[in-house]
Amino acid sequence: MLLITRCWPQNIFNQKDFTIKQSVEEFSSDKYKGRLAGTEENNNVAKLIESIFKELGIEPYDGINYLYEYKQPVFDEKKQVHVMNVKFKDGNKKELLYGIDYLENNPVNDIMLNCSITFDINDPFLKEKAVVLEDRKNIAKVYGVAKLVLIKKNNFTKNVRTKETIPLIQISKKAYDLLKLNPDAELLYEIKLQQEIKTVYNVVGKIGGSNKNNALVLSAHFDHVGTTGNNIYPGAADNSTGLAVLLDLSKKLKEYTDKNKLDFDIVFCAFNGEEYGRFGSKSFVQLLKKDYKNIYNINIDSIGIKNGGVIAVAGDKNVSGPLMQILNEYLSENNFKSKMSVEYESDHLSFSEENIKSVNIGQENVEVLHTTKDTIDKIDFKYLENLSDVVYQFIIKEGTKIFGIKDDTKDVSLSEEEKKIDYIIEKERQNLDFGQYKLTEIDGKKYLVKKFDKEFSDIKSFQEIYGKTDLPINIGEYELAILGQANILNFLPSKLELTQML
Repeated sequence: MLLITRCWPQNIFNQKDFTIKQSVEEFSSDKYKGRLAGTEENNNVAKLIESIFKELGIEPYDGINYLYEYKQPVFDEKKQVHVMNVKFKDGNKKELLYGIDYLENNPVNDIMLNCSITFDINDPFLKEKAVVLEDRKNIAKVYGVAKLVLIKKNNFTKNVRTKETIPLIQISKKAYDLLKLNPDAELLYEIKLQQEIKTVYNVVGKIGGSNKNNALVLSAHFDHVGTTGNNIYPGAADNSTGLAVLLDLSKKLKEYTDKNKLDFDIVFCAFNGEEYGRFGSKSFVQLLKKDYKNIYNINIDSIGIKNGGVIAVAGDKNVSGPLMQILNEYLSENNFKSKMSVEYESDHLSFSEENIKSVNIGQENVEVLHTTKDTIDKIDFKYLENLSDVVYQFIIKEGTKIFGIKDDTKDVSLSEEEKKIDYIIEKERQNLDFGQYKLTEIDGKKYLVKKFDKEFSDIKSFQEIYGKTDLPINIGEYELAILGQANILNFLPSKLELTQML
């Protein structure tokens, strides 16, 4: 049963004849306050998408409802406690402002700390201190050892997933300079996160086809990371762009199918809760599995950024390799620079985790994501229009074929150019230490090379980096996630493998 009140939003733009630009402008506007799941503004966006589907003549997924409720944990920004004070040697204190002077890289559990600071990563008393870093290159050496890690950063990045078990905090240049001038100061830090379980909504529509066993799921998430104090994170690229393309595709495909019936259903999913950990897509994919025998998913997330990187056609190659290859080739044939990738976190993974073919269309090397600078002036709207046209043609021309492709990946291979790039990048990685990264130029293009994985032959060498980690001597063969979803420890009888994404 749906509990949300059917209060149709006021028409801001023509909900039946809108452009991609108008959609991005609308969904990234300040009135939605960053579209954080669980907020009134997020619910208003859900109702607006519902209204658009209705105006376009897109059917409700089950013939009755567009809004599909589920429950997930959320943090109400107004109810959280964030305190950071600098206590000087003379006893005076200065309060640092949350969201202006400092911001956690990710939320952490409730913590209250009072400790001295150091700028020395080799400080013998590091375990009892807050270490202050000028950049990220030494994170791996101090994270898990120091009591607190502070990193100078000019443009804060906000995340809402609870990942770290040890605070990793971004500080402004002003705050960094203050601490630099007062190296004998103490830091008083407190955070209390009041987590709530709330009912939130995915928005789902459908165009029926002749074969009710098959469904193409087109998706994009509409939530973002909200606010910090008076700062709004508009999320123009992430993911007003993907949502705008999804709605544009729904309009085009409705017009096409009014005259030409496809032999598969098209399900349009505007997912919620992606920023918290894909709660919306994880919930709805279970329903899709019950309703359809054959499913594949094309997800769109953070695309069309001016001067951004190439399109990353991302997915799990073991599940979706052929689909990734076909779509990548189609984009390339239609003048889009694209490459196959496995490094992209979005809702397509909720499908591949259930062994459903899925792919994400995103963009590499986008620096403004999750910052207050993710605004509409960064978006190339012509690029988005062209992408929507190409994906539309792909669905019309290739949509049926996808249901017949093999699930194995034997025929999936990289081009000679991709092999060359992978070889050079891997060679560059070998020269990096754990936690380091660099830009390398290949044929006039710059690529990010990073090394956030490391093998350990024994527990002792592992604990030299993660000194506070309490591990049994006889581990056996299992997996343990101790640092959150993007930080996985694989314990094998012969070695320890650590993958760390900070």
